[in-house]
Amino acid sequence: MKSTFRQLCSVFLVVSLLLQVAPLAMAQAGKPAGPLAAVYNELLEARRILGEDAGAKQSQSAVPALDRAKRLVNERSFAKEFPCLAPDLRKGVEQARLKVLWNDRNEAIVIINRLLGLIDGMAKKPVPPPQNPCGNGPGAGTMLGATLLAGMGALILLFFTGQVSHR
Repeated sequence: MKSTFRQLCSVFLVVSLLLQVAPLAMAQAGKPAGPLAAVYNELLEARRILGEDAGAKQSQSAVPALDRAKRLVNERSFAKEFPCLAPDLRKGVEQARLKVLWNDRNEAIVIINRLLGLIDGMAKKPVPPPQNPCGNGPGAGTMLGATLLAGMGALILLFFTGQVSHR
């Protein structure tokens, strides 16, 4: 009887742990290292290079960062994911690249700052409210109950039996 009770409690603990981990695995946020973040990083790199008070030859090293940003924006997946932002970024990156090639650093920095602002505005769009407010959904009570029961099961196992498994 005692070993059956221990096995039942162990199975219950494993199931409760799975119930606690499943919502975390399914509720992953947006991709932090997605294509928008990659374009943003390349534009930041170009702005950093242009912001240094070096000569015209040094400012030309911002061109590869702008080329990488342009390549990322031209990808089909980026255009599918951000259809309203892709044309503006494409045109702006090309303008900034031309300004760098013509050694007009100040104009290039202004264009890059405008593009970074566009990306910031896109990243901070308000999210529509969920159908069920957070914590009041149909599974919230079940999850809370399962967690509490798992905790009580662990207490029973630890304090009354002194061990988790029978080995």
